[in-house]
Amino acid sequence: MNNKKKVKIILGIIIVLVAVVVSLVLYSRYDNRTRKIGDELGISREKITRAYIMNGNSGEITEIEKNEIDGIYNNLESISIKAIKIPPYTGWGYRLTFECEDEVSEVTWNGSERCNINGTDFSVEKTAGNKLLQEVRKVNPKIN
Repeated sequence: MNNKKKVKIILGIIIVLVAVVVSLVLYSRYDNRTRKIGDELGISREKITRAYIMNGNSGEITEIEKNEIDGIYNNLESISIKAIKIPPYTGWGYRLTFECEDEVSEVTWNGSERCNINGTDFSVEKTAGNKLLQEVRKVNPKIN
């Protein structure tokens, strides 16, 4: 086999490998599978050291007491979500922030059917989003 054929074969292999890697990256970023918010957050309840709610309309921050974290986190953890592509938006209803020893995770809600988790937008079943909103309003009744 001459050198030109070897170069063509190597180039062909490299092109195929690059295409596979790019496809995998794009698929993982815009994966449309249904998953749970708890899985996307990547934190366990036991590791949460502090949690708070920020009102998107007023900027008011309310710390979630330790005995209230369970109700909110358990509700949040069970919600099914799907990654979506949406145009950028301004304004949001509220943000839940969970601090752990070595990381911070945030879920920002824009209505009951849409949330953003650490920079990625997701659709949410409205009834599940409303159920969480009821739990959040127990901590801060001013949240819309």
